[in-house]
Formats: sequence, C-alpha cells, structure tokens
Amino acid sequence: MPQVYKMSDIKIIFLHGFWRSSSTYFWNKFRCLDKTIAFYEPFHEILDSTLKEIPSYSSINWHSNHPYVEDYWKEYKILGIDPSELFTQKNGNFVTEDYYYLTKEKEDYIKKLIDLSINKKYEKIIFGCVRSVAIIKSLKEFINKKYPLINQFHIFFDRSP
Repeated sequence: MPQVYKMSDIKIIFLHGFWRSSSTYFWNKFRCLDKTIAFYEPFHEILDSTLKEIPSYSSINWHSNHPYVEDYWKEYKILGIDPSELFTQKNGNFVTEDYYYLTKEKEDYIKKLIDLSINKKYEKIIFGCVRSVAIIKSLKEFINKKYPLINQFHIFFDRSP
C-alpha cells in the first residue's frame, strides 16, 4: 500500500545565524536524518543564475574549522535541475543590494526549492543560512502565506564570545 503523504507531515526549518555561530555544524547534523533535504546557504553569492554546473566543495577544500562536510552543495544537485533554471540570483545580489529584503526573486527561489523538495517526497526541508538574519520575519510571513498547512520553525544561532 502506498504511503499516505500529508502536507502537515512536512516541516520547513530555517537555521539562521552569523558566521562562526555553529549553524553549519547543526545544518550538517540535520542532513543525516531520514526524508530530509538540507540546503546549505541558499542565499550564498556563488549560487548564481550564470552557473553552468553546481560546484562541488568540501570542508577539506578550505580552512573553515567546520566538521567534515562531504559536499556543501549536494542537495542542490539532488533536485536534478539545471542551475540556470534553479538559481535566480545575479551577480551576488542576494547578499549585496538585496540583503535586507525578501524580494520577489528570493521568494520565487525559496518556493522553487520547497516545491521541488516536496515533489521528491522529503518531509523535512532545512535551510542553513547565515545570510538571512535581516529577513527572518518576512520569511515567516511568506511561508505562512504560501504553505499554511506546513509547520515551519526558525532557529537563530547567536555567537557570544
């Protein structure tokens, strides 16, 4: 018998933080959970509409002090869509002129990631963000409006020296 799949079973979780706040550590832990897709830094400037292919990048490629991460961008590849169709950002505008705003472009992009994830039967959709602190309230409102039957959670990581 096929599994019954309800929208109320889905959880969207945003991990908001600043650099060096352990958000990558927790994002990486979520990645290992069953029926979970965990997007790393969806507003990162490298995720641009001009990409020919999604890059492969591991924590061993740079001195990050992150725990071992096989490939930061793996989840975007799993979706099986061309980068030019997936990413809407141009020239890093999500973290430059649009940093403080949840623009229509960002909304469309997040919606596309969520919809593709739901279509692939993921029940937990995680967004590990360090470029989202300014738009937390707008993201909550957007998710409530577009996905009223889906539970959403926003976890904020603050680094205290």
